[in-house]
Amino acid sequence: MKRGVLVVGLNAFIATPFLLLNLWHSMPLRVDIGLQIRNKLWAWLVYACAESRSWDALDEHWLAKIDHGYPTEKLVQAREGRRRVFHQIFRQGNNPDRVRGTNGKYLLEVVSAEPSQAEATSLYESFLWTMLGEHRLSSVQLKTVQNALLEKLNFVQLTDIEVAVAKHLGQEHPALQLDDLNIARRSALHLAKLTSADAIALLCCEYKLAIDDLSLKKADIYLGAIATSISKLEERWCVHEGVVRSLRALIEVRLLRNFPEPITPEMLGIKKRRRGAASEPKSVTERLKKGNYPNKLFLGSCAEAPTVALDSWLAAFFHNYREHHASYVSDLSERLALDEDLQHLAGANLQETIELNKSAFSAPVVRPRFVCEWSGYRDD
Repeated sequence: MKRGVLVVGLNAFIATPFLLLNLWHSMPLRVDIGLQIRNKLWAWLVYACAESRSWDALDEHWLAKIDHGYPTEKLVQAREGRRRVFHQIFRQGNNPDRVRGTNGKYLLEVVSAEPSQAEATSLYESFLWTMLGEHRLSSVQLKTVQNALLEKLNFVQLTDIEVAVAKHLGQEHPALQLDDLNIARRSALHLAKLTSADAIALLCCEYKLAIDDLSLKKADIYLGAIATSISKLEERWCVHEGVVRSLRALIEVRLLRNFPEPITPEMLGIKKRRRGAASEPKSVTERLKKGNYPNKLFLGSCAEAPTVALDSWLAAFFHNYREHHASYVSDLSERLALDEDLQHLAGANLQETIELNKSAFSAPVVRPRFVCEWSGYRDD
C-alpha cells in the first residue's frame, strides 16, 4: 500500500513541471495598454473602411479568408455559431496578429494585404505606438523617429549647414525662418489635417523636442495641434468616443505629463469587466496637482529650423545640394581669405589661402532620398 502511494506521488511530482509548462503557454500574454488602444482603433478602422453593416458581417467576410482553402478542409467540421472575433478585438484590445485561421493564415496578414484597408494598416504600423510605449524615448530616439516621420509624411526640417547654404542662394523660404512662430503654426495645422496616426506622432515629436529646447511658445502650438489632429481623426472615421478618450488620456500621461508607470486600464477610464474586482485607483486628473507646476517659465525663441511641408523649391534645392554647397564653400572661403590676418597667418598667396580654407569644410551630406535622378516635384 505504501509502495502504491509512493508511485502515485512520484508520478505527480514528475508531471508537475509539464503541467506548469502547459499552463504557462495557455496563459494570455500581457498586452501593454498602448497596444490595446492600437488594436481597438485598428478594429474600428477595419469596420469603417469595409463599410460593414455589423461586426458579424465583418467576421463573415474576413474569417472566411483564414478558415478556408487548405487540403484537408473537407475532413474538418465547419465551425458554428457567432465567433465575435472583431468585436472582441474592439472591446478588449486583443492583438489581431495572434488570430490564426485553420488554413494557417493570420488575420492581420490577410487584412493588411487588402488595398482598401491601407488606412487601418497604416494606423496599426504607426510610429505613434512606439512613442506611446512603456519605455520613454530619449531625445536621440525622438530625433530618429522624427526623421523617419518627416520622410514618410513629406515634411522637411533643414540642418544648420543646409540653412546656411540655402540663405547663400538669396532665398526667403519659410524653411529658413528660425524664429517665426507663424510658420510653425501653419505647419502644425497642415499636419493636423492629415488625419493619421503618424501625423499625431510627428506632432508629439515636435512637442517633446520643443520642450527639450525650452521653446515653450512653439511647444504650445504643437500641443494644440495634437488635440486638433485627434479630433479630426475621430471626425473622419466616427471613432467610438470611449476609444478616443483613452487615446487622449494615454498621450497625456505618457508624453505630456511623463506620468509614472505602470499605467493601468482603470486610470484611463477603461473599466474592469469581471465581478468582485478591487476598487479602481484614482484617475489621472485626480492625482495631478496644479500646484506642482510653476506659474511662469522663461520663454525663448527656437534656434532650430522649422518643420515645413516638402515643396518644389525644397525638392530642387536638395537635388542640387552638392552644387549649392560647393558655391557656398567657395564664396565663404574667398571672403575669409580676404581677411589680412588670415592671409598673413597662412603665409601664402590669395589662391592658396582660399584652397586652404576650402579644405577645412567637410564633404556635403546629401539626403539619400534626393540622390537619385529627380525630374521635378509637384506640390499637392
